[in-house]
Amino acid sequence: MIVCHCLVVRDTDLRACALAGARTVGEVLRATGAGSACGGCSVAVRQHVKAALCQAHGTHQPLEDAAGVPDPEVVHAAG
Repeated sequence: MIVCHCLVVRDTDLRACALAGARTVGEVLRATGAGSACGGCSVAVRQHVKAALCQAHGTHQPLEDAAGVPDPEVVHAAG
């Protein structure tokens, strides 16, 4: 399923990034670009990324959440 329509990033792309070794939400977002154009998908993208990281690394929370560090904000090109 496409989760970022601006850059045509699919949920499978997010999972593949996590399986390839990305350890944080920020790493996946930087690698895929998801959520960086208009920002309309940022909430859904973050949910998919968190689920992908948890599944890939066998945790209940992505690493930055478990460490108590807040997720980096997605920077939107539109504002």
